[in-house]
Amino acid sequence: MSAPVVSIRDLKKHIGEVVTLRGWVYSKRSSGKIRFLNMRDGSGVVQIILVKGQVADSVFEDFDKLTQETSLILTGKVREEKRSKIGVELDAETMQILQVAVDYPIGPKEHGPDFLLSNRHLWIRSLRQNAILRIRSRFVKAVRDFFDNDGFICFDPPIFTPAACEGTTTLFPAQYFEDQTAYLTQSATSHGNDIAAAFQQRPPTGIAAACIKAAGVTVPTPQDLAAHMPAIQACVVQHATTLGLNDTFMFVMIACGVCAILALFVGRDPAVQAAKEAKTRGEEVAEREQPVFAGE
Repeated sequence: MSAPVVSIRDLKKHIGEVVTLRGWVYSKRSSGKIRFLNMRDGSGVVQIILVKGQVADSVFEDFDKLTQETSLILTGKVREEKRSKIGVELDAETMQILQVAVDYPIGPKEHGPDFLLSNRHLWIRSLRQNAILRIRSRFVKAVRDFFDNDGFICFDPPIFTPAACEGTTTLFPAQYFEDQTAYLTQSATSHGNDIAAAFQQRPPTGIAAACIKAAGVTVPTPQDLAAHMPAIQACVVQHATTLGLNDTFMFVMIACGVCAILALFVGRDPAVQAAKEAKTRGEEVAEREQPVFAGE
């Protein structure tokens, strides 16, 4: 019976079992009769141990053929390891090399930003960039979850326009079919107005409400947005070692900033605002109607 294929992120569910991983070589090193292989599959990175005498000689010899980003299929037994970042390691049994990567440009040595940005499609395979993208994804999910649960409508405005919008003079042309030229739009406000009018569930109390609210009137408060912070914080803490303290602090501050900005600029509940205004007017009237006593 063949071993089940699992993802690295799910290895903790298979401690003591023999499983199969499919992925790429992230890094490797040797120490005497022991070989250490770090393998990634897009969901995480795990350390795999190959011990001479415990695996076939052919497997041990194939280890020397491995290069960074070589694709392979590996079978082994999952073992709990508290020193590991993911809590487990794999004792290798069999290994099949699918393709050996040749001249992979991004190695352990230091690279300049121009070089890394020119090879961005490969750079995002590194642990640091991978962690940053995962945290960004968590931020976006928290914001989208809030608005989805509150009945907001997500719409996609056109990305091309035939002329300048809102008086701007800087246009970015793009060939549209054979005989037409279109331009990348720089504003989606006009389409936002149309969407707001189409999906508004009650008469707005102002221009801001009409433009911003597409459905419902409940407004995110710091308390509402804070409900998403535990998931964001867990994601940040998970990648703290990879990013370093300064980056972690920066992302926590960004998360707080996202909550604050949304709470301030999304708008206010018209009913709550009307009640506050009525209360203020009542207090002003009551103050004006206070009796005037002699000597005052």
